[in-house]
Amino acid sequence: MFSFEKTAYEKFNFTKSFLEIREKKDEQEVKLIKTAQEITKKAVVQVLETDLRGLTENQIAGRIETKAREQNASLDSFTPLVQNGERSAAWHNSTTNHVVDFSKPLLIDVGAKYDFYCADYTTMFYEGSDKEVKDAIAAVKESQVQSQRIAEREKNGKKAGEVALQVLRDYGYGEYTHVDVGLGLGHGVGLEVHDGWRSINSVEKL
Repeated sequence: MFSFEKTAYEKFNFTKSFLEIREKKDEQEVKLIKTAQEITKKAVVQVLETDLRGLTENQIAGRIETKAREQNASLDSFTPLVQNGERSAAWHNSTTNHVVDFSKPLLIDVGAKYDFYCADYTTMFYEGSDKEVKDAIAAVKESQVQSQRIAEREKNGKKAGEVALQVLRDYGYGEYTHVDVGLGLGHGVGLEVHDGWRSINSVEKL
């Protein structure tokens, strides 16, 4: 039986090197990723603009899938996540046959795939009147806006991550951030929904 241990060959792990290569995208790849993301957002917006009362999480996910298909894309960058109520706080959970209560938060986390390239889009939809919930959603949206501005202007992932956290602290949510539950500010996308090996907030030069 062949065994590396019995040969003079030296073993190397090229995983990190390959992932570093995949972090870099050429112009055509960037175009395809942007198209996939645009399709994803458009599909979600189109569905949220319709009457969804009485539908289950799975049925809403199905409608988003249909809208993506109408744009010549699939919705399978990963399993579509539509989570309502308390379950909206549990990231990467599962979509169920629970009838959606629109007085409670509705998390939508989906990604279209266009010409093999993946998108990843997350948003929180809320029609309720709870001020605490509204404030939390506003804090996250402002954190996103400010961090994206830094990322686009200065091309610095670490600084964008710091700005995102500071906004959340300013809103009074310093103890309830994405970092506290083991998440990063974002990640690379490409042929896989997680393309590359680093989270955005760990990269100084984007």
